[in-house]
Amino acid sequence: MNMVSSPLNRGTQGREVANLQAALQALLERAAILSGDEGTRRELAIALRREAERQSYGDATARVVGLFQREQRLQTSAM
Repeated sequence: MNMVSSPLNRGTQGREVANLQAALQALLERAAILSGDEGTRRELAIALRREAERQSYGDATARVVGLFQREQRLQTSAM
């Protein structure tokens, strides 16, 4: 897995976004995010894959980032 650069924001595109999305996808697949909600986890994984194809930080990426931040008790960025 590649290093994730920051800051990345909604609307950003490119390799850095793809790196973030790969990390988020791995967390979803391992149920490290939304461990108690398999249905939502699957839906987000599909939406995240669509954005990853375009290497675009859109709504799905923002939502997964926000969920991760909340579950880790980090300061949340706007979702």
